[in-house]
Amino acid sequence: MINNILPLLLIVFIFGSPALAAELNRPSEWAVPLQLSGVPNLYKINNNLYRSAQPTKQGMNNLKNIGVKTIINLRAFHSDKDETGNTGLFNEEISVNTWYIKDKDVIRVLRIVLKKQNGPILIHCQHGADRTGIMIAMYRIVEQGWSKDEAIREMVDGGYGFHSIWSNAIDYVKNVDIEKFKDEVTWLQEKPVQATKSLPRDIGSAKSYLIPALEIPTFLFLLNMFDRLAYPNEVEHGEKTFSTNLSTFWNNLVHRSWGVDHDTFSVNQFAHPYQGSMHHGFARSAGLNYWESLFYANVGSFLWEMCGETTPPSINDQIATGTGGSFLGEVLFRMANLALEGDGDKPDILHEFGAAIISPPTGINRFVFGERFKSVFPSHHPATFYSMQFGTGLNTGLNDEESSSTINRYEAIMYFSMAYGLPGKPGYRYERPFDYFDFEFTGRGNSDHPLDSIMIRGLLFGSDYAVGSSYRGIWGLYGGYDYISPHIFPVSNTAVSIGTTFQWWLSQTIALQGSVLGGVGYAATGNINEVRQNDYHYGITPQGLLALRLILGDRAMLDFTGRAYRLTGLGGDDKERAESIDHLKMGFTVRIYDRHALGIQYITSIREHGYPDRSNSHQTVGTVSLVYTWLGNARFGAVGWRGTEDQ
Repeated sequence: MINNILPLLLIVFIFGSPALAAELNRPSEWAVPLQLSGVPNLYKINNNLYRSAQPTKQGMNNLKNIGVKTIINLRAFHSDKDETGNTGLFNEEISVNTWYIKDKDVIRVLRIVLKKQNGPILIHCQHGADRTGIMIAMYRIVEQGWSKDEAIREMVDGGYGFHSIWSNAIDYVKNVDIEKFKDEVTWLQEKPVQATKSLPRDIGSAKSYLIPALEIPTFLFLLNMFDRLAYPNEVEHGEKTFSTNLSTFWNNLVHRSWGVDHDTFSVNQFAHPYQGSMHHGFARSAGLNYWESLFYANVGSFLWEMCGETTPPSINDQIATGTGGSFLGEVLFRMANLALEGDGDKPDILHEFGAAIISPPTGINRFVFGERFKSVFPSHHPATFYSMQFGTGLNTGLNDEESSSTINRYEAIMYFSMAYGLPGKPGYRYERPFDYFDFEFTGRGNSDHPLDSIMIRGLLFGSDYAVGSSYRGIWGLYGGYDYISPHIFPVSNTAVSIGTTFQWWLSQTIALQGSVLGGVGYAATGNINEVRQNDYHYGITPQGLLALRLILGDRAMLDFTGRAYRLTGLGGDDKERAESIDHLKMGFTVRIYDRHALGIQYITSIREHGYPDRSNSHQTVGTVSLVYTWLGNARFGAVGWRGTEDQ
């Protein structure tokens, strides 16, 4: 009797249990369920792809132990930073809302998966059912050639817990234009291959030496015409400054000696470098590499010195425009192309416009020459950190009797910074100039003094190195351009330095990033409120920099940057005069929610200047600011590498 009942009970148990019945009837091509502590609803799609619900911190460690290298988090209001911690797992955050699926989010996920870099990959949302289900369904269709009905059936009936309330997810998969979708998904993968056949380490094969050779003189001609109209009465040495002709060109080229000029500080030390960045940008966006573009920037500067003005050619302008402008131009070119690269979509009109604002020559060449220069510069996906701050500054610590009455006590402050190519990212290489750079911009809510500072340093050539498992760095020759103008006295320097940039994990959650540089440049400094000829000097300038950023997990950051300049007067207009300028910036930032943070920062500048036989003059100015900070995707920018094969 029992022998007859047991088979019947077994049949009733099996077919009376929907979950077990589903497993027994599960098609072999569907995802395979797995059991792993801390990773609920885990399934294996293939050797390169898994899906699950939200893993715990222990689950992330277990995923690493089974070989997973990249986590794609689809949750809109949750970051995996705490869970991944220092596991060495790559973390991709793609905010997806179940009620409104965007093509660009699905495309971005599929591009990461289809690259098959840093795999295997796990895709998860909160429950591992709906958002994750959509991504897997689209992967099945686009990559594996499933029909829409087959992919939807697995998404809904595969045992992942799909919620029927999200019928829009089914409609999305049913209605998507697959052929168009495939083109979008593969666009960024194909473009770099096409674009880098002849120049695999730089921008592309559609390069032209002729186009920038025509664009730069055209730009200089238009600039001269504008200056003639804007400054018709400006006269130096008895001649109108911008009334150039063949005679003035020949006079500058053959008869006049090179010297230094004393145009206003902002013209010589900011406008001229920005002009040089235009020269560099025209060449760079026409496919030339960095060194070729540096040459074009210097030739453009030389042409301006010969033909743009009637005044004698000046050494300071040639250096600031040709070399400082090239440093600035490369940073702007890189940032513009980072904006174009975006999440991997074809750049839309807003991204094109944003890139053109950052680097006008890039925008001009992309617009005028169409597909010829449409290739996006291959960034090679550097580790980046960027932030933007807005706040109110209190000017304090002022020691300058002549200038104190002209300075507002309270001012609005705007600050933007980007570190590009931070050391430690596995697989990233420093093969091209400025594969690492640091850019800082500070503006003030003061119509008479809106530009406070621009500071750039970038690795011209060097290499990476490692010390143990917790320290990664780069070292080599850096190029730098600084423009610092704190109300009462400015300083600007174009320099080359030897140094290092590093990250050191001090503990599981605390990291120290920094740069130490020492070098020499050609600098200018003066008094903003004095007659421009009286206290405005140039010279060869030894300089040093120490920058440190202490990252306290995902919650807070303490940063310090000190710059020192020692203007000697050699190579300038007053060899006896000596200048000593120090610029210090300190800040503390606390993340409140997601990318939103609050902070306090203090900036001070100190200047001592004089002659050997006289007592030095002393000037100081400081600003304390309370700021709101918007953080980039990388939050405080700590780079994770521990636990990876590249260690």
